[in-house]
Amino acid sequence: QTVFYDLHQLLLSRYAVYVLCFDMKTLLDDPPAALLYLRYWLHTIHLFAQGARICLVGTHKDVVGRRVEHERIHGLLTDLLAHHPAAESVLPHVESKLWFFPVDNRLGDRDEVVLQLRACIEEGAHASDFVKSPINTHWLLFLDRLMAHCRGEQLQRLPLSAVNEIASPLGLADQDEVVAALQTFQEFGILVLVGQTVITHLQWVLDSATAIVRDYNLHTIGIQNPLLLRQTDALLDLKEKALLHCTLLPSIWPHHTPAERSEVLQLMVAYRLLIPLETAADDEPTSYLVPALLPTDLGGSRDLTMLSDALGMQFARALTYAGPMQNLPDWSECYFYFSTKETLRLDEHRMVTVDYLERAGFLPGVFVTSLICDLVRYVQYTRGEPPRLSRSAIHLKMPVEVHLDVIAHMAAIRMRAETAHALAIVDTLFGIFNAAQEAYPGMRVHALLPFGESTLLPLSVVQAYHLDRRPLTTPAAPKLDLTTLYTAFLEHRGLQDEYGAMLSYRWGANSDFVATLAGMLGRADLPGGFFYDRSSITKGRRFDLDFSEAVARCKVAVPVMSVQALARYAGGAGGPDSQRPGAADNLLIEWMLMV
Repeated sequence: QTVFYDLHQLLLSRYAVYVLCFDMKTLLDDPPAALLYLRYWLHTIHLFAQGARICLVGTHKDVVGRRVEHERIHGLLTDLLAHHPAAESVLPHVESKLWFFPVDNRLGDRDEVVLQLRACIEEGAHASDFVKSPINTHWLLFLDRLMAHCRGEQLQRLPLSAVNEIASPLGLADQDEVVAALQTFQEFGILVLVGQTVITHLQWVLDSATAIVRDYNLHTIGIQNPLLLRQTDALLDLKEKALLHCTLLPSIWPHHTPAERSEVLQLMVAYRLLIPLETAADDEPTSYLVPALLPTDLGGSRDLTMLSDALGMQFARALTYAGPMQNLPDWSECYFYFSTKETLRLDEHRMVTVDYLERAGFLPGVFVTSLICDLVRYVQYTRGEPPRLSRSAIHLKMPVEVHLDVIAHMAAIRMRAETAHALAIVDTLFGIFNAAQEAYPGMRVHALLPFGESTLLPLSVVQAYHLDRRPLTTPAAPKLDLTTLYTAFLEHRGLQDEYGAMLSYRWGANSDFVATLAGMLGRADLPGGFFYDRSSITKGRRFDLDFSEAVARCKVAVPVMSVQALARYAGGAGGPDSQRPGAADNLLIEWMLMV
């Protein structure tokens, strides 16, 4: 079931060869659905096992046995792989000059293609770097002793201190070498290192995770626990709101010790299967969000039975690109498009088509889960209103109303913000999305602005032409008025004669808050506008001189300071700028100039 798809990352390793099977008859009868299935698995393998060899295998050759049918399938797969980042890892059937191995399951070894497939898998494995990489014999002996000890004692886990005792007589120099050995074996999928604990029984991890991540309408084993059933409200929150209260954990994991529960929670947080929800104090979380259990859409649908192109799920009310919005005059619209570094360089294109984006896009469902995690953390960090969450749409305050919707067919997330000045919001979302990229280094995000019914323009290109004061031409329009079309996303640099207000703040400490405040001030349409250094200072000019001049031209000063900084000033310690020998506090100088 698709509810378990987020758990694939616990199982997949690049130290493997993957056999991806499909029914040839289904592919010919319903190409879109079958190709979506294949694309999903290619996405998943590339994301979690990048570089691993892949063999595509078509079954039911007894039904689909003609060469012309195989060539048609080959053509469909050629189109699929043309822009897919996993294409280089696919091993073709050399003998038949096809992307896939057509086999008859009934014949077994009597089908020569089955034998050729077996030989291809062996050759692919031997050609892989991990097969050739030497492993210290002391490490292998250490692994054998560790696993034998856990089997003999019937242990699923050991503290790192006990593992060090096993390793010490076997020639491993110190704990650093022990950890290096454990990390190597973890990459092979043999064990898991979580903090100061080594888990040697991976099925125990999966059983623990699936006690939470499951379809509660189908998987009822364990839910009949009387202790669990008594906690009606908490169980309902888990099923309906994807909210896990820690009071449920002893009933969900009745055989786990408190230490084991803590380790499983730590592992699930690390893999973004759970999101800790902050408490009023800096105590341990009392509840977690379970992204895999979120409804499919904000309407509450949980229809996860079909597969879709980019995400591995068919949204009940799937959205498609329909060109610039028409009936929301006070809103700004932008698309965040996702791909891999290997497949796309959008900045080289003045205009891109939806068809091109559909073929080159890369947005696995688990990456959307990762984005949800980082958006929730952002809301908690800024103390904003709780967002409305689903797997396909998110509504939140930043502080203006922002709607994020997954446009699955073009591997994009559409942003609609209730403001005429959306640049600060785009910058903030870029930061959030880039944080999610750190967990998946191959991902890349681009901002696109809607232009025509099937075309978009890269935001970076629009901004570059605007700042250079060059006209941007397209086949559809000889000369675009960028200021009129996309003013919400443009940096209007250069000093104005006067400003309605000016933001003064300390970079680093208050940048995110001020970016949000700038978006709110932009929506307020202040007479004279407002000065915000990140978008009001022209690059290449003397920052201090332009800033001083802007101070003299502003009517209202808006200094921003954190509570912690106020406490430091009250205690006579000054700001961080004044802590360096011979340095002045720049923020105080700004305020003195304002006065």
